[in-house]
Formats: sequence, structure tokens, C-alpha cells
Amino acid sequence: MATKGKLAELSTQVDVASVQKDILPGFLNAATVNGKVYGAPISMNVKSLYWYDKANFSAAGLTVPKTQADLDALITKVKANGKTPLCYGMESGSATGWAGTDWIEDYMLQTNTPEVYDKWVSHDVKFDSPEVRKAFDLYNKTIMTDGNVFGGAKNAASVTFSKAFNPMFEKDPGCYLLKQGNFITSFFPKDVLANLDQRVGVFATPSVNGQNPMEGGGDLAAAFTSNDKNVKKVMNFLVNDPTFGVEIAKSGAALSPHKSFDSANYPNDVTREVVKAAQVASVFRFDASDQMPGAVGSKSFWTGMVDYTSGTKKLDDVLTTIDKSWPTS
Repeated sequence: MATKGKLAELSTQVDVASVQKDILPGFLNAATVNGKVYGAPISMNVKSLYWYDKANFSAAGLTVPKTQADLDALITKVKANGKTPLCYGMESGSATGWAGTDWIEDYMLQTNTPEVYDKWVSHDVKFDSPEVRKAFDLYNKTIMTDGNVFGGAKNAASVTFSKAFNPMFEKDPGCYLLKQGNFITSFFPKDVLANLDQRVGVFATPSVNGQNPMEGGGDLAAAFTSNDKNVKKVMNFLVNDPTFGVEIAKSGAALSPHKSFDSANYPNDVTREVVKAAQVASVFRFDASDQMPGAVGSKSFWTGMVDYTSGTKKLDDVLTTIDKSWPTS
């Protein structure tokens, strides 16, 4: 719509410089076309997160990993104790596989620059490329290695994403970590939700190369007119009024992308920890598959992750198949 001239530049509505100073670096990239910003930040969700049961984690003598090497050591320790490190589920009805794409997207940010990530989103960097294979190398090490996933990685496509964490909360835990976005807490068992701050811990994806990028998503608002005073009032309310977003934040349904937003508005410390992890991120990028053409982002990439993780297809075949599915126009 921006390239067709149907949207007003954000600068015609609000002070863009002040907005940029108050949000995560890179958040507005998803609303930028040819160097001009068109979207105003409304809400945020965060995906580069690991979750754990505090009591089980502590009883196993585990500590929060800060780096990929720390995570590797944690996985080794858990397996040495005869346990399984990770829970993982990709089943989501007709959308089965999206949870797998989140892993690759997160590791694309961790192993490459944000610019490479952006080129991957636009297919200037192909799926069958050294850059994407680096992300799969980490996926292989963490997920595809025997004994790392509860029930086995090959069965992940038959494990519902919204229940994959259940073994983590058992007295004799089946796993100790789950990688999933901040929305996953709404699916936790009732007894866990009732005591969330005491039961659950969360940390950002351990750094691979010293950076701390954050993958996520969010909502953006755009104006269709440049000079309507009432539209400007609405746009300014959405991005500048401290009361906007308070009620939805209190419900836990969404996070504010603004650094100045009062964290006291969030319903619990777990959510505040998620926001803190996002605010110290070196860069923020929107979910790549959500930005790709539907034939790829919500089809061949999803099915490719299922095929590869289940072992029905080799990586070479998966990557070339996704590249071939990219629309030519």
C-alpha cells in the first residue's frame, strides 16, 4: 500500500525521531519502505525465549545459560543425569510447522547480521545458502541430536505446541526447557498460571556471537490521509499517550514496544522479565516467515520444517523445495 501511494508517511502524523528513540532498535524496519516510515508501533510480542520450571531447574543444579556454549553445557549435563533437556512440539492443525520456523528465524538472527536476515526475508539470500545452513547447524545440534528432545525430535510434528511443555512441570520432569514466544504462558496449566512468578522462569535465547538479537512481532497502525486533524489525534494517541495500552498490558494479552511504558502495568514479574529481555536486545526483527509470501512463509517453510525434523526429507531437498516455491512475481 505504501508503494502504491495509499499510506501517509508517519512523519506527517507524529514526530518519528521521538518514536524511534522510545522503541526497540529495528522495530520500525517492518514499517519502512524505501527509507520512509509508514507504520506506528502499537504492540509487541517476543519469541526469542526459553521457559523453565524454577523448582525442577534448581533441583537439577542448572543455571540460566548466557551463551550458546552455556546452553550446550546445560544440555550435556541434563543428559549425563539420564534426563532429557528439551520439550518441543510443532503440531498446530493446518499451521503445523510454524514453531520450527521460529527456531530457524531466531538462529538466522543469531548467526548472521540483521541485514542478512532482511535479505533472506526478501529472498535476496536464498534458503539454500551458507547463511541459512548456519542456522540449521545450530538447529541440528540443539534439536536433532539424539536424546535432546522429549519423545524424540522426529515426533515433534505430532506434539501439539500448546501442550509440549507439560512434561516440564511434572514432579519427575520429562524435560527442563521449552523454547517459545511470550504468548505460551496462556496455555500453561491452571496450577502453574495461578502461581506463575514462583513456578516459571524465562530467559532470552543464549547469545551465539556476543550479540543479543530478538525475534518477535507486533501490531502497527498506518494513516491513509496526511492532513486530517482527527487522524493525527488518533495516531498521536496511539504512540504518545501513556494511557494507551495500559488495559491490554494489565490483561497480559500484549506488550508495549515503548521503552518508557510503565512495567508496573504488566500483571506479573514473568511478563516484566520478558519485556526486560526485549529492551536490552541488540536489535529487534519481525518474524521472517510472517513477512514472506504466503506460499513460502505459511506453506513450504512450515512443511519443510516438518519434513526435515521428522526425517522424511534431507536438508538439501527441503531448502531447494522452499526456494522453488517462492513466487516469481
